[in-house]
Amino acid sequence: MKSGKEISLVDSRKEIIQLKTDFKHVRRRLDKLERKYNPQRHNLHFYSVSKADLALFRELLELAKEDLRLINAHREYCLNVSLYDDGYSTYDLFLLIGASANRARIDKIQKDIDLSLIIKLIDALRKICFFTTNLGGDIYKRNQEALGNILLAFRSKRLFNHVLECADKNRLERVRTFLLNTVDLAKKAIADEVLGP
Repeated sequence: MKSGKEISLVDSRKEIIQLKTDFKHVRRRLDKLERKYNPQRHNLHFYSVSKADLALFRELLELAKEDLRLINAHREYCLNVSLYDDGYSTYDLFLLIGASANRARIDKIQKDIDLSLIIKLIDALRKICFFTTNLGGDIYKRNQEALGNILLAFRSKRLFNHVLECADKNRLERVRTFLLNTVDLAKKAIADEVLGP
């Protein structure tokens, strides 16, 4: 398999076309889900979705797993480009996950969602961070925001411990750092909420 530096311009163009084709069905599912849970089409950088429920989180998990599968299918290429590009679904998926977690927290529906589902969603975000931490930038922040918002919303010791255990087992320093920093940010946000302004 070619390294990122050995991918020719022709190979790169073919990969881009194939990637965008592969991601189209995920994009369509993601857009449909967002229309259902964000019908006003608010900018999810600044707003939560209008409602959240178990069905939303189940679909987010399925989309995250499919997104990860597609990224892994194009592993070499995805390690050398940002997943920020409009053709991918990853960036918008992170926004929707973060906005959904915020809504779950606001509406206090965490008890309606099984933690085993949330752990699987966390695992998908954790595995995608192998790619988002390689180049950094805005996609890194959105990945961290999605994971952090889940930790903040569900506030379960089990979830925090799961992420910390994954960090301890990870041999790749950039992924380990990402996971530890995300846990620290979520804990700080919880402490700030408790202490107030």
